[in-house]
Amino acid sequence: QYGTTFSLPLKSEWTWWVEVPHSKALDIDGSVVTMKECMTRLLPLLSAFVADAGYRYISPEAHFHIGKSEQLVGKFVAGYHQTDRRSNRTINRKHGEPVYKEMTDCDYRGKLTRLFQDHSCHRKAQQAMFVRCLHRRCMFFERKVFLRDEQNPTLGSDLMEQFLLEAEFLSKVHLSCSWRELKQSFIILDASGGSFCPLYPTARGMTYQETSAGFRRLTDGWSPSTGEVGQWESCLAWTLGLEPRDVKNLLEEKSFVLMEDFAFKILLIHERKLSRVPLIIEGETGVGKTFLLEMYAILLDEQTRKLHRKKVNLPRLTTKTSVWLLKVVMEIPEIASALSRPSNRRSSDDIRERLRNDRCDVKGIVDVWRHLVAVTKGYRVVQKQTGSRCMVNALQEFVRDNFSTIPLLNPKSEVVDLANTANITADQSCELLEQFLDTPLHSLFQRLLVHPGITPTSVVRFLEPVLKLCWQVPAAEFIVFFDEVNTSSCLGLFKEILMDGMLNGCRLPSNILFVGAINPLLEPTQSVESTQCILGSTVMNVSRDEYIVHELPESMRSIMWRYGSLDYNELLTYAKCKIDFIADAAAEVGVPASISEHMKVRCGKTILEAHRFCQDRISMRSVSQRDINRVFCLAKSFFSWIAPVASDGRRKNVWFRACLLLSITVVYYLRLPSNVESNTSGVSRSTFKTEVSDGNEMLQTFHGILDQIVTVTNFHIPAGVALTQALKENIFALVACIQSRVPIGIIGAPGSSKTLSFHIVRDNLLGESSPKEFCRRFPTVECFFYQCSEYSTSTEIQEVLKRAIARQAVYDAMRTADIRCVVFLDEAGLPKEDKSHMVLKVLHPYLDERKVAVVAISNRHFDSANQNRMVTVLRSVATLEDLTALSLGCVDQQEQDVHYSQFAEGVCQGFLDLMCNSNLELRRMFHYRDLIYLFRCIYCQRKANISTVVGGALLLQALERNFNGVSTVVFEDVVKTFFSAVSSRTPQDSSFLPSAVSGACRSVVDVLRSALPQTREMPGSRIPTGDLFSPRFIMVIDSSDDLSALRIIHGMELIDASADSCKVICMSNLPQDCSHLHATETIARIKYYVEHATTVLLVNCGRIYGNLYDLLNQNYVRTVAVHGRVDGQDENGAGGSPAKRQAVANIAMGSVSYNCLVHPDFQCIVFLRESDLLATQAPFLSRFEKYRLSVRAIFDIQVGKLHPGKQQDVKDALDLCQEFVTHMGKNSFYGLKEGNTLLSLFLSHIRQAAAND
Repeated sequence: QYGTTFSLPLKSEWTWWVEVPHSKALDIDGSVVTMKECMTRLLPLLSAFVADAGYRYISPEAHFHIGKSEQLVGKFVAGYHQTDRRSNRTINRKHGEPVYKEMTDCDYRGKLTRLFQDHSCHRKAQQAMFVRCLHRRCMFFERKVFLRDEQNPTLGSDLMEQFLLEAEFLSKVHLSCSWRELKQSFIILDASGGSFCPLYPTARGMTYQETSAGFRRLTDGWSPSTGEVGQWESCLAWTLGLEPRDVKNLLEEKSFVLMEDFAFKILLIHERKLSRVPLIIEGETGVGKTFLLEMYAILLDEQTRKLHRKKVNLPRLTTKTSVWLLKVVMEIPEIASALSRPSNRRSSDDIRERLRNDRCDVKGIVDVWRHLVAVTKGYRVVQKQTGSRCMVNALQEFVRDNFSTIPLLNPKSEVVDLANTANITADQSCELLEQFLDTPLHSLFQRLLVHPGITPTSVVRFLEPVLKLCWQVPAAEFIVFFDEVNTSSCLGLFKEILMDGMLNGCRLPSNILFVGAINPLLEPTQSVESTQCILGSTVMNVSRDEYIVHELPESMRSIMWRYGSLDYNELLTYAKCKIDFIADAAAEVGVPASISEHMKVRCGKTILEAHRFCQDRISMRSVSQRDINRVFCLAKSFFSWIAPVASDGRRKNVWFRACLLLSITVVYYLRLPSNVESNTSGVSRSTFKTEVSDGNEMLQTFHGILDQIVTVTNFHIPAGVALTQALKENIFALVACIQSRVPIGIIGAPGSSKTLSFHIVRDNLLGESSPKEFCRRFPTVECFFYQCSEYSTSTEIQEVLKRAIARQAVYDAMRTADIRCVVFLDEAGLPKEDKSHMVLKVLHPYLDERKVAVVAISNRHFDSANQNRMVTVLRSVATLEDLTALSLGCVDQQEQDVHYSQFAEGVCQGFLDLMCNSNLELRRMFHYRDLIYLFRCIYCQRKANISTVVGGALLLQALERNFNGVSTVVFEDVVKTFFSAVSSRTPQDSSFLPSAVSGACRSVVDVLRSALPQTREMPGSRIPTGDLFSPRFIMVIDSSDDLSALRIIHGMELIDASADSCKVICMSNLPQDCSHLHATETIARIKYYVEHATTVLLVNCGRIYGNLYDLLNQNYVRTVAVHGRVDGQDENGAGGSPAKRQAVANIAMGSVSYNCLVHPDFQCIVFLRESDLLATQAPFLSRFEKYRLSVRAIFDIQVGKLHPGKQQDVKDALDLCQEFVTHMGKNSFYGLKEGNTLLSLFLSHIRQAAAND
């Protein structure tokens, strides 16, 4: 299904071997196809390869290779099954040694075949796994500790019986690697394989028992720890050969909570690694698959450093450097002579004694080197070279030799360059030595995030350095982790790697374990409409349950494990351990580090109640273990900037709980819809308050701190922006997530203040330059914009993330600049999401690593894998109170009176009534942004004193500008809906009666004429583009589908398309116009026009509209131009004198966004075919004033202006022409479009006649 087409060279002869494995196949009628029927159908197809093709049946036993592993297993299996006179199996010792008879390969095959039948191993891959797992255990019988044990004569048989059960368990298909499903005991071996200890499953988990079922722990076995190190830390340390304290320190350093379920999973993965059996872990997103593997790899790194340094050629650099200084540098005759002088003799002895000390650390060695360089600086040892120069040259050669002979060293490029640079200074040599001693090692764990953009070439390129290290260091054990394997389009390559142990036909090294992770295949159950936030929709879901993945090939399912998840009690224990981890962070800001056990249990139960509420009421996949971790990440951030704000004298431990409650609210509460009516799951924020036991306390804490933090005193809110509850929640969540680098996604309908809230946060978080004192406590935010579109690629998104991470690394290295890099993904719901276009899958590793903050806004829900990796803020349908507050806040509130408040409430009620309309077109066409611009239009007209009283005429004009774009009949219904709602609130004003506007609506041409740039009827002075109250750009919906609207606008002199100040940009669907180069050139032209006083007419430019979203949104950055350049965010220019403010927009070109100055007289008109309206994204529609033009409407308007006698003549002539067309037939006229062609001809004649008159 995902293969490639290839051809072989004809110069050579090739033999084809086609393997046809039998699988469970279903016929069309649903019946199972047998193997014979399957081969009968395949034979004709196979004969197409070559006429003389041969067919061979291979016996299941014939292909089984008998090697050393198979011989060892077969020998002990034969001994286990053979009995003697006393009915004791001969695997036990007689006279001190086991007795076995000689066996041939045929005997081995027979024993193994019987073994596979007894343990239900039918697949080839499963049989190989069974043998490998059993081989590792049978090696124990050849250890001296087993051969010398005389106390238990049946120990070998008892162990062999247990080993067979474990091998069957580990090689089971679709194994669930959870101790809760383990029915028998499990034996773990130590690092050497010479000691073992049994574990037994109980109702409370795995437990250790020294004697049971005939097992006795042998010498040096592991027993549960009773000290400060837990039993599972001790168990892993014993298994890996590490010190328990070292394991505990590594776990605490990574904040990893070692639950017994996690410990058992690590033990199972370790068994797979030692048995050299690959595996694929299947589990829900967020259950800890990746983090557990990373922790296991860290433990393996520690094992390599502590136990296998000689095997992997990894000496201690400090020890090796000390020996080198003693035996090489200080023994150079000239340098030894310089050090032997009386003035340096004492320091020379001290240096030698210091270097001989094994405890000499990096700082001590660098101090010694600095002293040696200073002492030998004045002594010339060779011609034109001092002693210090000879030492520096020797150091460079020493560093280069170590880099070339120790493959596991992973030096930075700066160190390599410094080692190869000639004539470095003494200070540079000290820096070189220090960085060399701190050289990190190559990680034994490598992760590749698989997504549809991954090609076989990129996989090979990723594996090349890893395979090189595997061949160079065969004693090191590497782990390669392929995350999200089943999202790839090259599953055949991963099958070759995981199942066959080969890459492009070449055998892979044996010291590498390949691990894959997948999400289960779940087909989408929701419609496109249900995943989008469309106002008034009754089928909107709160989340998405499906994973966009491919079905895993059947050949790879034999190595698949089901990962499982933690139950309630385990999650509670997990939460309590996490509370201990964040106690130290709380102590840094004055919150007590000692938290009582009662407080831990109480906080943990509160977290889990909110967690289970979302699982039960939304979906099991809506939340995961990641959300619990996010609660603590946000709490650590709140400790630093929420607690100091308190002034009510509360106790500090209460503030600790308050910060946790605040984090729970951000993670679990803000993802819920505001009311039950806006979704189908019957869940809302009010149900959260009533069903979660601490919900009332939680919301009181949240709203109290929200009202205290997000105010006009602490944040600069632009004029004309209403500080509604939704905007306050957006701002608070953005600040919290940016500070803690927790990814956040804001989901809502167009116009719900998603982008606006981010711009407000960006303009306020400027460090010491912030306009408000409160915001100066936060780091400066540096934004990396990416404008998503339907044509976005994973490569472009990845480039933006890499640039942000690289910039953040530079700031972190400086340690002086407190700057936080933020990646802003605008309209992240636009990229295609299907099995061939999983563009957003590339986000997974960056969202997990949290090296930079990521903000994504969308009008549709993300899939489960992405949404589970970020905090979700859902902006559902607003209530009447929210809309009324929005309408009063987006205009000058000082001028509002009671009459206007009633009017505004009536308009908002009309908007809600309109959104409840059954007409889907209305719900897709109009959103919050249309309502906001309606009030701004009314405000501008009142401001210009055109109408001091809000009346029906004023409302009608605003509706014509902002709620148009539909047919005349539908628009009249829209007007009636608004007027009915307003008249119910203001019964004393008769101008709002629906009957008062009957016949008062202007024609679409007259309204469009007043809106076009040349004839814009704006109240008062001209409002420039980019101003807060400037009108939106214009969209003309063409009903003719042949660009008649453009000709009509030009023909009726609404706009002069031939003028220099007007440019028409038209793209086609030809391959050249669809190329990336042509799109870039077109965007560059548009950028030039934006910076100048130009009116741009965009026709059929759907491919580049996504690049212009920020420009068309008109939510520009306000800057100050000083001497012709942008110079900051202040209101004044140089010298404190007022400067002209300019608007700056982001125009995207691929992965790069460019700042573009927007000229005040720039205007944009977009022409859209009516047939493309349904496929047009709602965020794009909401950015325009919309007008629908049809040839019939224009014809009726023009004919209506004629004398009544001429009107009848025109209609008679039109009827005659229509009869002629009908008589001749439509096919007789080339290019005839019914309903448009004749009307266009008559319109041209009418205009010509009018010109002649």
